[in-house]
Amino acid sequence: RHLSRIGDCALDLLGARVIPHAEDIGARRDRHEQARSDEVARGRRYVYSASSPAGTTLNVVFITGTAGAGKSLLTASLLSWYHEKSQNAIAVNLDPGVVALPYEPDVDVRTMIDYQEIMQKYSLGPNGALIFASDLIASKLPELQDEIDSSNADFVIIDTPGQIELFA
Repeated sequence: RHLSRIGDCALDLLGARVIPHAEDIGARRDRHEQARSDEVARGRRYVYSASSPAGTTLNVVFITGTAGAGKSLLTASLLSWYHEKSQNAIAVNLDPGVVALPYEPDVDVRTMIDYQEIMQKYSLGPNGALIFASDLIASKLPELQDEIDSSNADFVIIDTPGQIELFA
């Protein structure tokens, strides 16, 4: 629930709507709105799309999955792919407990939240500290939003924690 709440809040801040992720980005932009809704209803992969105050579109890809599933590696690969295609993309790390990443996050929750300090200060284990940290992340959403907005990115890839407790 915690991560869902974070995601929902982030989407509310972005003013996002769900659209399908097509193979060709240009084709996705040209699709009719009803076709987009039909594809989402059929269970295709999707990205979130939002309009910024300047009226430009921001595409947000949330990478979710269980611990060890390869979310960070997928984030690194997507970021590299977008850059190879000369797209303005950034990576956002929402996992305060990760030690090493295969990419350099442009926005990193670890700069705002000290996971180890939460474990020590509140005598929590790793999963309890992550759940506690998710509530702190929710309180930092305006700061995260400002960092994302200041990047002027067209694509935002959000790497999430893999602890299933956060989705319950």
